[in-house]
Amino acid sequence: MRGANLRVVATWRWALALLFVLLATLTCVRLGIWQWHRFEEKSARADVIEQHYDAEPIPLADAPASARTKLAASDDYTVVKARGHYCAEPECVLYVRNRVQGSSVGFWQLVPFKAVSGQTLLVVRGWVVAGQTDSVPATRPDVPSGEVELVARLRPTEPRLTDRPQVEGQLHSVNAPDVVSQAPGLTQVLEGTYGEAVRENGTAPEGLAGLSKPETSIGPHLSYAFQWWIFSVFFLLGFVVAVRRTLRDEAEEREAEPDASSAPGAPGGQASPSAHGRSYRYGSTRGGHHRSRGTDEDEEDSLLEERQE
Repeated sequence: MRGANLRVVATWRWALALLFVLLATLTCVRLGIWQWHRFEEKSARADVIEQHYDAEPIPLADAPASARTKLAASDDYTVVKARGHYCAEPECVLYVRNRVQGSSVGFWQLVPFKAVSGQTLLVVRGWVVAGQTDSVPATRPDVPSGEVELVARLRPTEPRLTDRPQVEGQLHSVNAPDVVSQAPGLTQVLEGTYGEAVRENGTAPEGLAGLSKPETSIGPHLSYAFQWWIFSVFFLLGFVVAVRRTLRDEAEEREAEPDASSAPGAPGGQASPSAHGRSYRYGSTRGGHHRSRGTDEDEEDSLLEERQE
């Protein structure tokens, strides 16, 4: 029986079906793993935002060490405070292009801030809408002069976009090398981070829209991960069910077929019909058994019938 079952499923059709099921299962498993990683990333980011975003500020001099090279994800949105002054020279007031606020595209105003500790922090003071040509800010808010007590949230700097032409007074991304190239007098720049201004002397920056709070929703990634894994199980179960049904149908067909050993004319089977297309049997009182009529007896019966006519 096992050999017969093996012959039923050992075909190219079933081999291709198995290959498809394995590929589909592997794809669903990998997609589930990807969704799980996305869930973990968003969950970790949400935890960092909730922990740091509204925390009490720490001195800029005590900022995480990663701020000097590349701000670590675990240090994102760390709130710092410092006293110092902005670089108010025209070459220091820069605008970062293509920044979206709500449904509008505009600019970030970026100005280097020189702290009394000697460190220079690149500070995004806020957002301003673009002009009608979308290539320049609609307004250019003034930068505070004199000493400023700054509170800002640290963010990691962005990659340089070297494939785009440099525009005087503007930046394509927030990074220290591009800022220093337009304001060469800067020193001790924290190259791994920049600040999003929260307060200047106790109030929000004037003439600029504050940056929106980042989204902390984790999204449906966890449920999507389990859905993909459930799909992978369905593919395997579907294949097993299809094989079992096929084997069951084949077994029922074999049971319905007549036994070849009992077929007429087979060795040890029933007697074959006579030359007249049928066999003749008549009763005998001996032991209640029957025997076949001979050819002579058939001829005698035929003669008797003719004489009676």
